[in-house]
Amino acid sequence: MKTATFTAYARMTGYDSPQLNSLGIRLDHVFVVSSLQNNWNCFGGGIEEACDNHKIASSPGYVEWARLVYGPENEGKGGRPPNAFPAADVTELFNGVCQNAANRILALTEYNLDVRKANGNALVTLLYGKYGFGINVFIEKIKAAASLCGASEDELKMILNRFEQGQSAEAELDILRNIYTLRLGRPFPEIPAEQWSRMVQNHSVFQLRRTVEFNRLACDQSGHDIREDLVIALRPDLERYYNELENVFGRAAVLQIMQVLPSNIALAMKAFDGSR
Repeated sequence: MKTATFTAYARMTGYDSPQLNSLGIRLDHVFVVSSLQNNWNCFGGGIEEACDNHKIASSPGYVEWARLVYGPENEGKGGRPPNAFPAADVTELFNGVCQNAANRILALTEYNLDVRKANGNALVTLLYGKYGFGINVFIEKIKAAASLCGASEDELKMILNRFEQGQSAEAELDILRNIYTLRLGRPFPEIPAEQWSRMVQNHSVFQLRRTVEFNRLACDQSGHDIREDLVIALRPDLERYYNELENVFGRAAVLQIMQVLPSNIALAMKAFDGSR
């Protein structure tokens, strides 16, 4: 099956807010390009902005498979809900953001890359998961495209397994663990097995709550910008989740990892208005 080099880039969103600046909040717009000039711009700036300073990951990948599931007619396009062009079945600010769309494409790389090095990825992963909501619909598209691009049964099984594992509480906490090291510049602390098990359980509970609230909001606002409504609905759950993290790592470390406290999450998510 044909491959090409996939490269993910991250650059600060262009949303100019004195409030965000005063809080030191930085969220990154992420996009992916291929060595065959595929422009998986994930709603915002894309191949025209690619430069070494913004590179966060690179790997060979299944280029035709990725092209089909991203939507070749949507490469390089943007647009806001309700008139948005989906990227890998993510509708921006509805069931995910650029970082989720990029992760869906990067799952088709040899090294199973993701965008955890992008600023704001811990927050995005907490709110939307690694791949965004509605992943089952996208997985059906992965299956349909597999036969069109000549993927073998083993290759399809490998990719499907990646998506299944990537949605687990353990996988999302592994992203948080890695971001801890990246942002604090020190190894992740040794945590007793019983305490880690509680963290996994607490994260699983939060995953269920965010899915319930997304499904409720999606019934009335399908395809629309629901990020603020989602954050408001999850506010008590977010506060509990942060408190549990603080009990393990301390507030200063949690703020470094997440970059924002629950009271300012809705404001922080406004930064994705500047992904252009």
